[in-house]
Amino acid sequence: MAKYHAARQTGNGRGREIAVKTDRYQIIANITFLGMEGCWLYAIMHLLNVKSAGGILSVPLFITLYPLSFIVSKLVARLQWHKSYLQTINWVIWLAVMLLMVKMQLFGDAGFFSPVWLNAVPQAIKRIFFSFEPALLILLCSILFWWLGQRMAHIRIDFAGAIGEFQFGLIIMLSTFFVIHQMGVDFSGSIAVAIAFVIFALLGLSITHAREGKSWLAEPTRGHWSSILVICIVVSLLTGLLITSLVTPDFLEMVLRGLKWIWNSIIEAILFIIGLFPSSDPEPAELPPAPAPIAPIDKEFMRVSLIPEWLRQGIRVTLVFVFLAGCVIALWQVSSQILDWMRNRLKGSGDAEITTIHGALKDDLINFLKRILLKGLSIFEFRPAFLKSRKKSNLPPLEAVSVHQVYHQFLHWAAKKGHPRETHQTPNEYFYTMANLLPEAEAEMGFLTQLYVSTRYGLSLPGENELHKLRQSWQYVKRCHFKKEL
Repeated sequence: MAKYHAARQTGNGRGREIAVKTDRYQIIANITFLGMEGCWLYAIMHLLNVKSAGGILSVPLFITLYPLSFIVSKLVARLQWHKSYLQTINWVIWLAVMLLMVKMQLFGDAGFFSPVWLNAVPQAIKRIFFSFEPALLILLCSILFWWLGQRMAHIRIDFAGAIGEFQFGLIIMLSTFFVIHQMGVDFSGSIAVAIAFVIFALLGLSITHAREGKSWLAEPTRGHWSSILVICIVVSLLTGLLITSLVTPDFLEMVLRGLKWIWNSIIEAILFIIGLFPSSDPEPAELPPAPAPIAPIDKEFMRVSLIPEWLRQGIRVTLVFVFLAGCVIALWQVSSQILDWMRNRLKGSGDAEITTIHGALKDDLINFLKRILLKGLSIFEFRPAFLKSRKKSNLPPLEAVSVHQVYHQFLHWAAKKGHPRETHQTPNEYFYTMANLLPEAEAEMGFLTQLYVSTRYGLSLPGENELHKLRQSWQYVKRCHFKKEL
């Protein structure tokens, strides 16, 4: 009985240690995801602040809504109440935080109970067709930031999701930098934002890759690889800063002058060669008299008499929304094409497992709009069936994905050694073949094969101890040598 209690206490301690380690990796992965999205959100918010609010808003203070929404969503989810109650509490907190942000950003000198800042948002909504006020920008951006924080609190953090976040964020940030440059907006912190985005992306990809047990962080020599990673990051940053210091406007102007001189020299050489041939052009005929100039149209008269002011404002707002929708659709198409290209490249890889990215932005946006419309129509007791959210497809659990990846790495390693698995062989048949070639690792290969079969074709999932033993078995198999054939 004493041995049983001691073993039970040891097991509980190991379980707590694994849980603490998992929570630590989860927190660090969440921070890297928040950092990646926060960088391109900062760039977008800076552009909107300059062009729509005249630069009077504090962008760093406004960005704090994003991690605040994430923290609130995590805390509210612990209440274990109905989902509708949790959503109500979450958005009530958003309303209070949004009004407090209006007070701090626009009406810092007003009293706390003054109706001036309390009525700022309703008044801005009423005047939306005549002017776009900063209070309206705070309202719309706070809704977006709060929803993104909730989304980040409920998505599964994995390596595939990290790749998707990095690709989408990179496209959005580069597009925003291009628009900022074309509009002539001063953004002195663009280099710092870009460097921070790259650092968060590298950390997120490394951590999520290590959690699945297939990266250098899971290897025994991870200290050596971590040093190489730090050196590469430092060299990349120093190289980027050196290029940034060298490529100045004066340097670019000098390069353009040189290219212009070369082009003018080519044109002069072509004209000189043409001048060597005799000219046979006839005398130019007398040009007809120029027609009388047309009286200019009074644009002020046309603007005042034909298009009212409120209609012009409405057309402007509509065109802006159409332009933004077109940009989002274009970016979505580019991201989809990049992902399709990567998926086609990975099809032939033996150690690649292609799975659907959980929490895709497209599905989240569609479901979010459906929920808003469904809640609005539920007031009139009308709930159409097509607005109800469909259940998402069952994605393979993270434990099953880890087992599949290790087994595929084993197949790829054996194929490189000259012993590939035939198409007609089952996993057990292939194990018997490999056991004859590698007898010293027969037990480890048997455990690896049986765990893969039970996970792939059965309904059982491995535990933390089995996954740890799986990685140890795979490391042992890689160090073994094949039996020499007679």
